[in-house]
Amino acid sequence: MTEALPVLSIVIAVSLALLQYFVFISTLMQRVTSIETKVGLFWGLVERELPSILKRPTHLTMDVLLDKMSLSGLTIDEAKDLWDRLYCLNDLPTERVVIRVLLLSRLEQIIRGMG
Repeated sequence: MTEALPVLSIVIAVSLALLQYFVFISTLMQRVTSIETKVGLFWGLVERELPSILKRPTHLTMDVLLDKMSLSGLTIDEAKDLWDRLYCLNDLPTERVVIRVLLLSRLEQIIRGMG
């Protein structure tokens, strides 16, 4: 009987360590889910609201693609086309450069299949 005590204490110690590990992992998973939700909301807002700010009457094809982006209707090929057009768009006023960069980032995610 006394020989089983050291084994039993080791089993209990390992069980408690595993329990702490799984509680820690569960907490991390909840935090990651929360962050993913917030990031998803942010990129959804970027995708819906910002494209219209860069529309111009002289860039009809780009305007059509920006409209499709606002409706979350871009194909990967269209996302690549829009990315190329926005990347080459260098005559923007300073306040719209940030919008361009955000849209390029969102298009990268679409192209790479990350959202």
